[in-house]
Amino acid sequence: MLRKIVSAAILATVAGAAHAEATTWTFAYQGFFDEADEVFDPRFKISGSFTAEDLDHDGTIRVDELTQFNVWGDDYLTWDCQYTSGFHCYINEFTYRLDGKLDFNAENYYLDEFSSGSGNRITAGDQAVDWGYWAFGDRRNVYRWTDQTTFTISPPPVPEPSTYAMLGAGMLLLAGWRKSRKSQ
Repeated sequence: MLRKIVSAAILATVAGAAHAEATTWTFAYQGFFDEADEVFDPRFKISGSFTAEDLDHDGTIRVDELTQFNVWGDDYLTWDCQYTSGFHCYINEFTYRLDGKLDFNAENYYLDEFSSGSGNRITAGDQAVDWGYWAFGDRRNVYRWTDQTTFTISPPPVPEPSTYAMLGAGMLLLAGWRKSRKSQ
């Protein structure tokens, strides 16, 4: 019986530390302070997704491990973003810790050869700015994170590999305790 429990614990530990495939996460921040209206808007949402693989197995996804990043409907790693004239996209910072903390700073903008342009800049945890200008006007909307801003991500964060090791150690302790009770 102890052999089966030890084997199961080892298998669970190895499975947790095994090479991961690329995963796609979807996320949403909801509820922001709208500077223009000077009011908290609980319905305003910034959502997106990213696909990545933790290539260095350190429990943190960084910008060089991304294969897709989309926020507010703009895909920052597509051909259009890199090669279309006038359109610019930048992921200035990106980290996602597999325990659930997402931080990024991204911006994109389009400038034509005439007199118009538009874009946005998002710094997670701080502010999102949506702007534009044209011959007869302009706009600038600023939305700030507050203590009431919520964050959701799917799939949910996964435990660190050390968690699996602790689970295995706990199972071994229980097995040892159970065997010692049977032999008494």
